[in-house]
Amino acid sequence: VNITCLPNYVLNLTNTSQIINCTYQGWQTPQKCYQGCAGDPPTPGSNMTRNNVTSNAVGVKILYNCSLGYFIPTTMPNTKPVSGTSVVCSANSSWVPTNTPLLCAKLCLTDPNVTAPLNSSWDGFTRTLG
Repeated sequence: VNITCLPNYVLNLTNTSQIINCTYQGWQTPQKCYQGCAGDPPTPGSNMTRNNVTSNAVGVKILYNCSLGYFIPTTMPNTKPVSGTSVVCSANSSWVPTNTPLLCAKLCLTDPNVTAPLNSSWDGFTRTLG
């Protein structure tokens, strides 16, 4: 008999269904399903690695890290560049990034050196090299 977990529930990291058989002792006991994320977490972007996925239960956090010398570009003014982020298995059973995008780039880590009587068009956060 094929047993399938309800939507948003999983058996383990890769399965949402199982087969149980009738034996001389009776029906096999099915594994219990738990609420979790059925799909893989997002693929790491350029110059980024992801920690091993050991659980996909709701609330589990997976860490992503930039390669040495790379940072996650920010979209907020006056924000310090970071080299790591995470995704979380949310209550609706989907992987949700804490920062987007999931990519790393070489950045200029200091503000442009522009003083009066000069003016600049810098938006306060664009730092990507090039």
